[in-house]
Amino acid sequence: RTEERSVQLAVRVHKTLELADDKFYVITCGKTGFARDDSGAVALKFLDSTGRRVRETVYNREYTIKAEVTNPNGTYGIRVKNCFAFNKKNMTVMLIDDRGCPLKNDTMTRFRTSVDGTSATAQIMSMFKFSEGSEVHFQCDVV
Repeated sequence: RTEERSVQLAVRVHKTLELADDKFYVITCGKTGFARDDSGAVALKFLDSTGRRVRETVYNREYTIKAEVTNPNGTYGIRVKNCFAFNKKNMTVMLIDDRGCPLKNDTMTRFRTSVDGTSATAQIMSMFKFSEGSEVHFQCDVV
Protein backbone atom coordinates (compact mmCIF):
# COMPACT_ATOMS: atom_id res chain seq x y z
CA ARG A 1 0.00 0.00 0.00
CA THR A 2 2.79 2.47 0.80
CA GLU A 3 4.78 1.64 -2.36
CA GLU A 4 7.85 1.09 -0.17
CA ARG A 5 10.30 -1.78 -0.34
CA SER A 6 12.78 -2.78 2.36
CA VAL A 7 15.76 -5.08 2.46
CA GLN A 8 17.72 -6.21 5.51
CA LEU A 9 21.48 -6.20 5.15
CA ALA A 10 24.03 -7.84 7.47
CA VAL A 11 27.68 -6.85 7.16
CA ARG A 12 29.70 -9.52 8.91
CA VAL A 13 33.30 -9.21 10.08
CA HIS A 14 33.90 -12.95 9.63
CA LYS A 15 32.67 -15.17 6.80
CA THR A 16 30.98 -17.81 9.01
CA LEU A 17 30.97 -16.55 12.61
CA GLU A 18 28.43 -14.13 14.07
CA LEU A 19 30.36 -11.46 16.01
CA ALA A 20 29.52 -8.43 18.14
CA ASP A 21 31.19 -6.15 15.56
CA ASP A 22 28.74 -7.20 12.83
CA LYS A 23 26.53 -4.38 11.51
CA PHE A 24 22.87 -4.73 10.58
CA TYR A 25 20.96 -2.28 8.36
CA VAL A 26 17.47 -1.94 6.95
CA ILE A 27 17.37 -0.02 3.67
CA THR A 28 13.97 1.30 2.64
CA CYS A 29 13.12 2.85 -0.72
CA GLY A 30 9.82 4.35 -1.69
CA LYS A 31 7.86 7.03 -3.41
CA THR A 32 9.25 10.54 -3.00
CA GLY A 33 7.22 12.90 -0.87
CA PHE A 34 7.17 14.79 2.38
CA ALA A 35 5.93 11.91 4.50
CA ARG A 36 5.01 8.26 4.10
CA ASP A 37 1.28 8.98 3.87
CA ASP A 38 1.62 12.12 1.76
CA SER A 39 1.43 12.49 -2.00
CA GLY A 40 3.46 15.72 -2.11
CA ALA A 41 6.13 14.72 -4.62
CA VAL A 42 8.23 17.48 -6.19
CA ALA A 43 9.04 17.86 -9.91
CA LEU A 44 11.95 19.90 -11.29
CA LYS A 45 11.12 21.52 -14.65
CA PHE A 46 12.92 23.72 -17.16
CA LEU A 47 10.96 26.58 -18.75
CA ASP A 48 11.90 28.70 -21.76
CA SER A 49 11.56 32.50 -21.96
CA THR A 50 7.81 32.19 -22.75
CA GLY A 51 7.17 30.00 -19.70
CA ARG A 52 6.68 26.76 -21.63
CA ARG A 53 8.24 23.55 -20.34
CA VAL A 54 11.22 22.25 -22.35
CA ARG A 55 12.74 18.78 -22.30
CA GLU A 56 16.04 19.80 -23.87
CA THR A 57 18.07 22.94 -23.28
CA VAL A 58 20.40 24.83 -25.61
CA TYR A 59 23.88 26.02 -24.68
CA ASN A 60 24.11 29.78 -23.86
CA ARG A 61 20.32 30.33 -23.59
CA GLU A 62 18.51 31.58 -20.48
CA TYR A 63 16.10 29.24 -18.66
CA THR A 64 13.89 29.17 -15.60
CA ILE A 65 14.08 26.15 -13.29
CA LYS A 66 10.84 25.46 -11.45
CA ALA A 67 10.51 23.13 -8.47
CA GLU A 68 6.82 22.35 -8.02
CA VAL A 69 4.81 20.20 -5.61
CA THR A 70 2.79 17.91 -7.88
CA ASN A 71 -0.16 17.33 -5.49
CA PRO A 72 -0.14 20.18 -2.95
CA ASN A 73 -2.25 19.67 0.15
CA GLY A 74 -1.88 23.13 1.71
CA THR A 75 0.17 21.80 4.64
CA TYR A 76 3.71 22.30 3.41
CA GLY A 77 5.65 25.00 1.60
CA ILE A 78 8.95 24.32 -0.15
CA ARG A 79 12.48 25.64 -0.03
CA VAL A 80 15.17 24.61 -2.52
CA LYS A 81 18.79 24.12 -1.49
CA ASN A 82 21.89 22.09 -2.42
CA CYS A 83 21.54 22.26 -6.20
CA PHE A 84 24.27 20.85 -8.37
CA ALA A 85 24.84 19.84 -11.98
CA PHE A 86 26.65 16.69 -13.03
CA ASN A 87 27.45 14.66 -16.15
CA LYS A 88 27.80 10.96 -17.02
CA LYS A 89 31.37 10.89 -15.72
CA ASN A 90 30.21 12.30 -12.35
CA MET A 91 31.90 15.65 -12.80
CA THR A 92 29.96 17.93 -10.45
CA VAL A 93 29.41 21.69 -10.17
CA MET A 94 27.68 23.05 -7.06
CA LEU A 95 25.16 25.79 -7.93
CA ILE A 96 23.17 26.47 -4.72
CA ASP A 97 24.46 25.85 -1.18
CA ASP A 98 22.67 24.30 1.81
CA ARG A 99 21.20 27.71 2.75
CA GLY A 100 19.72 28.21 -0.72
CA CYS A 101 22.30 30.80 -1.80
CA PRO A 102 23.89 30.74 -5.27
CA LEU A 103 27.60 29.93 -5.25
CA LYS A 104 28.26 31.90 -8.45
CA ASN A 105 25.99 34.88 -9.05
CA ASP A 106 26.59 34.81 -12.80
CA THR A 107 25.32 31.23 -13.25
CA MET A 108 22.08 30.88 -11.30
CA THR A 109 19.84 32.99 -9.06
CA ARG A 110 18.35 32.09 -5.70
CA PHE A 111 15.07 30.12 -5.81
CA ARG A 112 12.07 32.32 -5.00
CA THR A 113 9.07 30.59 -3.47
CA SER A 114 5.59 31.37 -4.81
CA VAL A 115 3.00 33.08 -2.58
CA ASP A 116 1.08 29.83 -2.06
CA GLY A 117 4.30 27.93 -1.26
CA THR A 118 3.74 25.18 -3.85
CA SER A 119 6.57 26.13 -6.20
CA ALA A 120 9.90 27.93 -6.40
CA THR A 121 11.73 29.32 -9.42
CA ALA A 122 15.30 30.33 -10.24
CA GLN A 123 16.97 31.67 -13.38
CA ILE A 124 19.91 30.15 -15.20
CA MET A 125 21.49 33.14 -16.91
CA SER A 126 23.19 31.07 -19.61
CA MET A 127 22.93 27.29 -19.96
CA PHE A 128 26.33 25.70 -19.61
CA LYS A 129 27.85 22.34 -20.51
CA PHE A 130 30.69 20.11 -19.42
CA SER A 131 33.71 19.76 -21.70
CA GLU A 132 33.24 15.95 -21.85
CA GLY A 133 29.87 16.07 -23.62
CA SER A 134 26.57 17.84 -24.02
CA GLU A 135 24.57 15.99 -21.33
CA VAL A 136 23.95 17.88 -18.05
CA HIS A 137 21.86 16.60 -15.13
CA PHE A 138 20.50 18.78 -12.30
CA GLN A 139 19.66 17.72 -8.77
CA CYS A 140 18.34 19.80 -5.86
CA ASP A 141 17.25 19.09 -2.31
CA VAL A 142 13.75 20.37 -1.58
CA VAL A 143 12.62 20.78 2.02
